[in-house]
Amino acid sequence: MTDNAANTGVNAADAAKPTRASTPRTPPGWLVTTVAAVFGLVYAYFEWDAIRNVVELRAAIAAQESVLSSTTFTVPWGSVIAAIIAPVLLYAVALIAGRRSSIVRRAVYLALGLAVLSCTMLSIYALGGS
Repeated sequence: MTDNAANTGVNAADAAKPTRASTPRTPPGWLVTTVAAVFGLVYAYFEWDAIRNVVELRAAIAAQESVLSSTTFTVPWGSVIAAIIAPVLLYAVALIAGRRSSIVRRAVYLALGLAVLSCTMLSIYALGGS
């Protein structure tokens, strides 16, 4: 026994073992998957909305072909591509940021990513005129 272990009444082998409070508890896999899937559905809404805008933009250009030929019209491709990439990118960043966290902290990361996505999409729509 060491001097510290002798003074506290704990032997050296028990003192080296990690205590329950010091080891992080990981949430069950089904709960992590459920939270990620529920938030994923909301992120997917933004993704499908961006894809819908691309399809409708193409149809609108075809319908207005006679008007567009007489005027100068440019498609805001940067906004269109950013709107398609942003939901996937921000969802991946939120998942990676919360991968070793508790379930509540993981949900907060996903909600924060959703808030950033909402602001980003609003800015893209305002800049692109979608």
